[in-house]
Amino acid sequence: MLLHAAGALTPEQEQAVARRGEALLVSAGAGSGKTSVLVERFVRAVCEDGVSPGRILAITFTDRAAGELRERVRSRLLERREREAARDTEAAFVSTFHGFCTRLLRAHALLAGLDPQFQILDEGLAARVRERAFALALGRFLAGERQPAVDLVAAYGADRLRTMLWRTYAEQRSRGHNRPRLPSLAGSTVGGGGDAAGSDEGDAWRACALLDELLGGFADAYEQLKRSRGAVDFDDLELRALELLRSQQRVRAAWSERFELVMVDEFQDTNPRQLAILRALERGNLFTVGDELQSIYAFRDADVSLFRARRAELAARGATVELARNFRSAASLLAVINAVFAARLADSYTPLVAGGEQPLRDASEGSRAPAVELLLTNKRGWNGNGDLDRERAGAAAGAGAAPWRQAEASALAERVAEIVTGREARAGEVVVLLRALGDIETYERALQDRGLQTLATAGRFWGRQQVGDLLTYLRALANPLDELALYGTLACPLAGVSSDGLLIIARAAQARCESVWTTLDAGFEQLRARLCDGDGERLARFREWFACERRIAPARSISRLIERALDGGGYEAHVRGLDAPDQRMANVHKLLRLARRFEASEGRELRGFLDHVAHQEALASGPEADAPVAGVEPDAVRLMSIHAAKGLEFEVVCIADLGRAQNLSVPDLLVDDERVGLRLASVERAETKPALAFAELCEERQRAQAEEEERILYVAMTRARERLLLSAAVSFERWPEPRPGAPAISWLGPVLAPQLPELVRTHAQCPGEPLIEVALAGDADARVRCRLNTAQLRSATAAPAGPREPPQEGPPGAGSADAHGHVGAGAGQHAHPSRVPQEPDVAGAPGPTPFEEGASLSYTSLTELRRCAYRFYLERVLGLEEKRAAARGRAGRAGLDPRARGAVVHRLLEAADFWRPSSPSPAQVRAAARELGVRATREQCEEMASLVAAATAASATSAGGPGARLAAAESVRREHSFAFSLGASAPLLTGVIDVLARESSGELLVVDYKTDRVGDEEQLADLVEREYDLQRLIYALAVLRAGAPAAEIVHWFLQRPQEWVSARFEAADRAALEARLREEMTRSAARGYVVSEHPHRGLCETCPGRSGLCSWSDAETLRDAPRAGVSEPAR
Repeated sequence: MLLHAAGALTPEQEQAVARRGEALLVSAGAGSGKTSVLVERFVRAVCEDGVSPGRILAITFTDRAAGELRERVRSRLLERREREAARDTEAAFVSTFHGFCTRLLRAHALLAGLDPQFQILDEGLAARVRERAFALALGRFLAGERQPAVDLVAAYGADRLRTMLWRTYAEQRSRGHNRPRLPSLAGSTVGGGGDAAGSDEGDAWRACALLDELLGGFADAYEQLKRSRGAVDFDDLELRALELLRSQQRVRAAWSERFELVMVDEFQDTNPRQLAILRALERGNLFTVGDELQSIYAFRDADVSLFRARRAELAARGATVELARNFRSAASLLAVINAVFAARLADSYTPLVAGGEQPLRDASEGSRAPAVELLLTNKRGWNGNGDLDRERAGAAAGAGAAPWRQAEASALAERVAEIVTGREARAGEVVVLLRALGDIETYERALQDRGLQTLATAGRFWGRQQVGDLLTYLRALANPLDELALYGTLACPLAGVSSDGLLIIARAAQARCESVWTTLDAGFEQLRARLCDGDGERLARFREWFACERRIAPARSISRLIERALDGGGYEAHVRGLDAPDQRMANVHKLLRLARRFEASEGRELRGFLDHVAHQEALASGPEADAPVAGVEPDAVRLMSIHAAKGLEFEVVCIADLGRAQNLSVPDLLVDDERVGLRLASVERAETKPALAFAELCEERQRAQAEEEERILYVAMTRARERLLLSAAVSFERWPEPRPGAPAISWLGPVLAPQLPELVRTHAQCPGEPLIEVALAGDADARVRCRLNTAQLRSATAAPAGPREPPQEGPPGAGSADAHGHVGAGAGQHAHPSRVPQEPDVAGAPGPTPFEEGASLSYTSLTELRRCAYRFYLERVLGLEEKRAAARGRAGRAGLDPRARGAVVHRLLEAADFWRPSSPSPAQVRAAARELGVRATREQCEEMASLVAAATAASATSAGGPGARLAAAESVRREHSFAFSLGASAPLLTGVIDVLARESSGELLVVDYKTDRVGDEEQLADLVEREYDLQRLIYALAVLRAGAPAAEIVHWFLQRPQEWVSARFEAADRAALEARLREEMTRSAARGYVVSEHPHRGLCETCPGRSGLCSWSDAETLRDAPRAGVSEPAR
């Protein structure tokens, strides 16, 4: 991070702050501290000029930015001991344009012609209202079967017309037109005869007249629908506010006099409508700050020409300030950015200057890679490449992507993993930015395959399994004759019918010549006889429950139907048993919120909600992000769009997919002031023709889009503090020609290295060194390292694959299925539990081992491998789900499932204060259990509370115990994640430590809570040695490798809180510990995926392979304890 003295402004920043008595425009380059200028300007106006915070209007473009600005102003005022002014900032006008306009309109609702309680439609509901308005307008437009209107709709199609008019409507409203219309048709030959009447231009004008009629009809219908519900959309807020300020001079004067200062951030993103509002309020006191090169919101109708015009206007009287000193990025990185954009933008580019002190470097800086790296993947040669195929094995998320794109994602992920494992940056300090999000899952999966945790901030919500399952269920509930929805519901965990069962159901329906639902309803008993026992029982339960839900659905809210599926259908319990349950349930709760929001305005209309959701998925302005998880900030690589990253900064920025062609498409209808252009369609010909001013307007639009693409790349590159990775896939044999619409790499590559196209072409013909380092324009600081990735190089560096066995038809030890899907006993399996089993077949399962380079393993994974590698194979490699129903059934008979009990106790201990011991209340225990999806009785809650209470109380009664030491520790971190690798070719080992504490001696204390039920006779030291020695070994290495001089690992058994087992390790022990861990991993890898030598209920009951795939009998897998004397079966 760059060092910059807090509160110390540069001369340019000081000038921008000091000139408060005049209109001023500040051109603020990336990372130049513009927010600091806004804050200091606000604070000095309050402290030095005596201006009340309520008399300053500060406009930003996002609620997040507004909240940050308000908080920084408040903190700065408190620093200056202006406590009363700091309190007043809560009521200050620090908001977005929409927020300000809402306050203005609510204050003068009647004058603005609005209901004082007017509703603001969110974008989803507004789009649905627009859909209805267009349907109404189209119906009226076609009324009377006018042939010209019918021909227009036939030529373009209703969907294309809707898109065309919506886009035009939005653009015109952004320019301040409340009821948009096309430019005047006066003087055009619309109805004349002769050549003009039959020419393309005449046809175009007639089409425009019809389009104008339909546009007006849509505008009227939309306004009528909004008025009927007492609502406005976001555009209305600004339009109505502008109209109020223009028509009511007293209101305008009052609000103008109210503000001593008007400040606008991100001024380059304003539209004409917003500028008109500012001009109505200003009186020589408008302060605007922005950066032309960061104007990237044309799709939201931002107009960068407004920034340029005001800058030129104020520059003529010396009222502009330029901030070019960058306090974010390293000088070597800025050198590359300056070289790139100076070459691309010439004189219009102002170079960024490194500000303040540069980052502190260690002595090895000279050996570090350059700040900027270019990763190039050849598009050719990947199809059929065996090495890449093996690398992609199981990567379902990226399976639909082109092989070369997967290769690019893999190369980028490999480099990121090197940076993280080499401790050059943490995973949470790395971001992958994409211009388009269509392939985000390909890049995310590649990172995950390298053992990196990821967090994608966009584009995933609607595609999440839980959201899809619940929506599919609602569709089936609304219409069980929707067979796609019904099959999806039967297959999901709500019913849990197997794929074989679904096939039997489909064949039965086909044989009866009935719908699937009728077959389930009327022919169920006959159908059940053909299903295996499990499918028959599950389907019977689901059929009864689903029929009940259908009967009561009309009387229930949509959100209540979802809640009943979560509870009565057992879906929440299923989700809680999966990986990352908090994130999955957060998305479920987001779906519930969307349903409640829809009901609040539209009522309990299930079919309408499903249509609304389909509309959101198809027509939303951007992909829907996952729901945030409260309090969770994982150390994970972020993936997001470049637009979402604006205003953020990261240590390492990776810009991926730079080989993607740019989308410079333009709408069919273009309007600019009095010019109009139309892509003319006709029922008489298949192709369209540009007409009127279309060619001219199209060229202008595409030129503006190409310029914005360059600015988008500038925004992406300037998010980086230390490192910048640029990744692209191109054809090495034929470098893309720089032209409009070409991928960014077409011009960026040659700017970074003019000889690059020729170098990669030569490399494709005769592969050579994959690393190339160049200096830009002779600047030693502007160094770039190019990494080349080709199928030939990957194959050459891959380890040779040994001969493979012929593929098996099923997992080892699997029995054969009969015609009804019943699985028979496999070889070596016995029907008589009293007999000692024959030696089972324990040949290792096929497939890669988890110890390969780039793999990721947790302590839990290693333990599972040691206990039963075959179960690990079934669950972790094949993806079969654990049979949690078995554990739940036993829990009902013998108490709470141990894992559920442990999860709740751990959650309670996360909030425990060992300095002030206390017992959690029953309500707190129930809340924690409910949050984790655990159903616990009163007695079970009391037992868990007593465990926590005994642990915290022990801190007072056991002076040298874990609780007392945690209470006295200098710092304590709970749920501490770690990751390390024993070498470049070894897997990444990951885990989470319950409590990591730094004691006054500087040594680290690791405490691992154990909720095992241990009897008084149990020797705890022996138990730890037997069950947890591997965990202790990994925890010790994780701490020592982080630089600790010594570490003590404590296993604290809460059933006996006055006793614990500890082991102390010093830095000198690290080599020996690493050798032990390598030996353990080598043994596990050599064993392969073998069946456990000690089957018993605790290990096997919930295994997905028991009773069918496993070669041990039920008698052995359900033993309460391992059979004495049973050894590993011969192989």
